[in-house]
Amino acid sequence: MGDEKVMKSKRVLSLLLLSATIFGTTSGFFSTPASAKTITTTDKTVNSNAVITPRSQGSVVVTAKSGANIRSGPGTGYSIIGTLAYGDDTPYAYQSSNGWYKIEWGSSYGWISSSTCVLQ
Repeated sequence: MGDEKVMKSKRVLSLLLLSATIFGTTSGFFSTPASAKTITTTDKTVNSNAVITPRSQGSVVVTAKSGANIRSGPGTGYSIIGTLAYGDDTPYAYQSSNGWYKIEWGSSYGWISSSTCVLQ
């Protein structure tokens, strides 16, 4: 009977931890500010619709001779918010699953097509 109580306690604890994690991540309770230095990730590819807290992962350098458009979202259907010239580089935060990099752009972020640049 003692083993059953231990297993039941472990299941209850697991459910409580899972509930706390789900609540914390969906409510923003466990969110970390973008300026925090403790954010780490090994996966630089994210869903383009995901809510992410950007952090510089490196830089992109424009390789297209005509330059590159900076867009408000990861695709050509989004508005152009700026441009970068051939050879320009800028910090990038993430890569979407459809071939776009989220880059630091002024005090905000923009998106650049991976077909116009390379990662550094």
